[in-house]
Amino acid sequence: MKRPYKTKQLAALTAFLEEHRGEHFSAADVMRRFAEEKIPVSAATVYRRLEKMTEEGAVEKTVADVSEGACFVYRGGEKSACAEEDCYHCRCERCGRLIHLRCSEFESVCRHIREEHGFLCDTKKLMLYGVCADCAKENGGA
Repeated sequence: MKRPYKTKQLAALTAFLEEHRGEHFSAADVMRRFAEEKIPVSAATVYRRLEKMTEEGAVEKTVADVSEGACFVYRGGEKSACAEEDCYHCRCERCGRLIHLRCSEFESVCRHIREEHGFLCDTKKLMLYGVCADCAKENGGA
């Protein structure tokens, strides 16, 4: 297998992945980090590297809605954050942040929907839309 060149961008991506191991993130999250650290890199490079890592099995990719971007989880050879228990996703409609959520209340809701309404929820594709705490705070709780 051909190894990628060791570049500042690859080092920054690796640092981001290690810092967020087991958490969901989007390519936009990675790009925000690069912008904060003033690391020049194209979005295409980030997407290509994440796709390559997905093919290699180091990253798990989930697409909850084809009109939205994918979310990723860095596994680095470990089981997925969602492998053993259901996980849910919340996307902030203001900043685009993706939040990984484990919540027994949602498990109860999904169980109710299955038992009472005969519908099985695909929890890996369950996405809640709203406003994250940071954006709500910036707008006075709105």
